[in-house]
Amino acid sequence: MTAMSHSEVSRNQILGDLIADLGPKDARAVALQTQDADEGISHLLASLLADMSISPRIAYRVLWLLPSFPTEELIGQALRTMADRPDLAHAAGRELKKLKDPSIIPRLGSMVLDSTLATDSRAEAAVVLGELGDPAGKDFLVRALKALQEPIVLRAAAYSLGYIQLLEGSTDAADDLCILLSSSFPEVRLAAVNALSNMWATQARDQIEALVNDQGVTASGENVGKRAAEVSRLLRDAQKDR
Repeated sequence: MTAMSHSEVSRNQILGDLIADLGPKDARAVALQTQDADEGISHLLASLLADMSISPRIAYRVLWLLPSFPTEELIGQALRTMADRPDLAHAAGRELKKLKDPSIIPRLGSMVLDSTLATDSRAEAAVVLGELGDPAGKDFLVRALKALQEPIVLRAAAYSLGYIQLLEGSTDAADDLCILLSSSFPEVRLAAVNALSNMWATQARDQIEALVNDQGVTASGENVGKRAAEVSRLLRDAQKDR
């Protein structure tokens, strides 16, 4: 008898917990118990996730199983859940980024730019684009910076764009990020400063230095001017070392 791997034990445990949550009389729980093909289980999980009436607890368990059953159907439903249920957007994003699947980039990008969706959904889509680290996500993020987006979305897009640029070793999106330095929201200005710092955009040093007297404070208590001064010094030193 072949011993199960740790991931298989975890998968089976979560499946067992999901079945228990559904209850022994639920037809879907019975179907999950009797189904042994991965594709069949994935189909059942997708149908559960498509049910807008299921509780967050059950939805979380289904999403946790996504990396174990990454069929096109279940991935597609996880993306729809991110868009349609902002309360589950972060949970869906956490599991989707584990897949490292570049094929979902266009769907995520469209989500970021869809102003009809909740801000939590769009911000999470932007975060996942960054976590995937694929340059294919850059265009969507730049377009998000130029659109009339809410602060939470702009902040996420700035972070993700800076991270992708860091991985690329490029600063070609620096001018787009610099636009955010004049935002009326401290969180957005700080996100732009941090993104430019992460990608070592020395060409933006003067614009960042212009914020050293910025008295803006974010909700978490971070001072924009103080951070701008730190980043300005770092970029000045980087220029000297070249």
